[in-house]
Amino acid sequence: MRVAIAAALAVTTVFAGLVACTDEAPATTAGMDGGRDSGATSSGGGEDTGGKRAPTGCLLRTTGFMIGDKTENVARTDVQNTVDWSNLDGALSEDGKFATVTLSEGQESSTLRVSDFDFAIPEAAETWGIEVELKRRAPDGGVEDARIDVEIESKSTRFKLVDGPWPTSIVGTHAYGQAVDTWGADVSPSDFNKASFAAKLAVKRADGSAGPATALVESLRVAIHFCPEPVKK
Repeated sequence: MRVAIAAALAVTTVFAGLVACTDEAPATTAGMDGGRDSGATSSGGGEDTGGKRAPTGCLLRTTGFMIGDKTENVARTDVQNTVDWSNLDGALSEDGKFATVTLSEGQESSTLRVSDFDFAIPEAAETWGIEVELKRRAPDGGVEDARIDVEIESKSTRFKLVDGPWPTSIVGTHAYGQAVDTWGADVSPSDFNKASFAAKLAVKRADGSAGPATALVESLRVAIHFCPEPVKK
């Protein structure tokens, strides 16, 4: 199955408790207009991924990073007495507005769930990778990832996280996953074209930090990497 091949070849694929990420970088608003996407398209053949290929040899295409249209707080089953996020829609676009949560020592957040990405991946395509891009900041320090998840209807996935503090002075960017990495699930275009597909974030108070700590999320976006048609054998 594709998921087995992807898991073997994705060097930054993580199991629970491990991490896949990009380097920190200042946030940029180039090409951003606060609309449904970042100038990319989720339909047709998609955009070039820079020459990346699937294990089958096909040239991968990408939807580009898409912005969701719905946010909500979701209770967690792994942690009790979590703190809800505020200003949830701040995580939908890069406009200087932020979803926020403030944590005291030992606390963790509820899940910030973003869905309704309006993907339109061709049904004949083969999907090979999921990337979740998070732009965030913790001005007072003391905030870390608890877990980053994707939610695919009727399927189980593996979560990811970055082991380390959020940046304090910039809106740092991390991408979780990569072009060949389906987060442990065997997926198809219909999984992502549904409005129920979601990306989810939970954060925690870093050990040893003092005073309250506030997490700020400017955007939580998703890109899907796919081959427009299966490779003929």
